[in-house]
Amino acid sequence: MWKYLAFQFKGRLYCFTHLPFGVAPACYVYTTIKQEIFRPLRAAGLRMVFLIDDQCSLEKGQARTQMLAAALCRLLASLGYTLSIEKCQLSPEQLLKFLGLLVDLEARAFRVPQQKLEQLVELARECQLASALSDRLVARVAGKVMALAPAMHLAPLVARDMWRASQGSGWDELYPAPTAFSAAVELLVELLARSNGKKWERRLEVVRVVGDASDRGLAAYTPNGELSGHVSVPFTWEQQQAVRLNKWSSTARELQVVGEVVQTFADTRPGFLLGKRLLYGTDNQATMHDLMRMKGSQDTYPIVREIVLLCQSVDVELEVEWRPRTHSEQQVSVESKDRC
Repeated sequence: MWKYLAFQFKGRLYCFTHLPFGVAPACYVYTTIKQEIFRPLRAAGLRMVFLIDDQCSLEKGQARTQMLAAALCRLLASLGYTLSIEKCQLSPEQLLKFLGLLVDLEARAFRVPQQKLEQLVELARECQLASALSDRLVARVAGKVMALAPAMHLAPLVARDMWRASQGSGWDELYPAPTAFSAAVELLVELLARSNGKKWERRLEVVRVVGDASDRGLAAYTPNGELSGHVSVPFTWEQQQAVRLNKWSSTARELQVVGEVVQTFADTRPGFLLGKRLLYGTDNQATMHDLMRMKGSQDTYPIVREIVLLCQSVDVELEVEWRPRTHSEQQVSVESKDRC
C-alpha cells in the first residue's frame, strides 16, 4: 500500500512516514496490527478492549489497575506508538469516559454524558423547528442516536424511521403530516431523558411466558402461575378470514400475543413487572428476531414498536427466545386456544 502514499514533484520524492487514517484500509491495517499486540496479553488473562485508537482496560484493585495502565503505556511507547497523554485516563476510576460514553463500573452500566444529551436534544429541536428539513440533517440526528445504542436500549427504535426517511424510503408514509415528525422528535427527547443508562447484565428476576397464535385466536400462559388464568383472545370472523387468505401473517399474530401478555400484566397486576425480565418462549423465529432487533416488515414493525414502548412504560426487560415447544406446553397452549 505504500506505493500509493508517495508522489514525485519537481524531481523530489515525497511519502508519508506514518500510515495516515485518510486512506480506506488504514483503520483495518491499524486494528489488525493492534490485535496482534493485545492477543498475548488477553491470553494471559488481562482484560482490555479497544476500537481503533481508543482502548480501555479493567482490573481488580487500584494497585493492579495502575500497574496495568503503566505497563501498557511503556509497551505501546516501546513499539513506536505516540500517546496523547492529555487525553489519557491513567489513574484508576470507576466512572470514566470511553468512546463518548460513560462506563459506570459501580452501576455496571453505560450512560450518555449529560452534555452529549443536551447537544442531541438541541439538534432534535432544530429539526423540529426547521421550516425546511434536509435529508442530511435528519440523517445526522439518526446517526447520533444510533451511536448511543450501547447506553440507550431504545436507540434503534427511535433512529430507524428517521434514517429510513432520510434515505428516501417513503417520507410521506412514515410522517404523513408535519405533526407526525414533531411527535417523533418529542418521543426522542422523552426517551433520552427516561432511558439513559443500559446495564450490561440481564435482570435476575424472570417471569416466564409461553404463547402461540392459531387461526382462531391468541393464547398465552405463565408456567409459574404469575397470571391466574390463560390469556385468550378469540379472532373475529373478519380476522379469521384474513388468516385464511394469508393477509395476516403468523409473525404478526404471534407479536400480538406478546403485546396482549404485557398489557394483561399492566391491567391486572400493575407494577408487578417493574424491574423484572419477561422471558417469552416462542416457536416463531421471526417473532424473536423482530422484537430483539426492533425491526420488522411493513406489517410487523408497527406492532414491534408498540410492544417495545409498552415494555418501556412498565419498566420490564423483554427477552424472546426460540425453542421447540414441548408436548406439555403444546397441550396447555392448545387447551387455551380451544377457549377462543
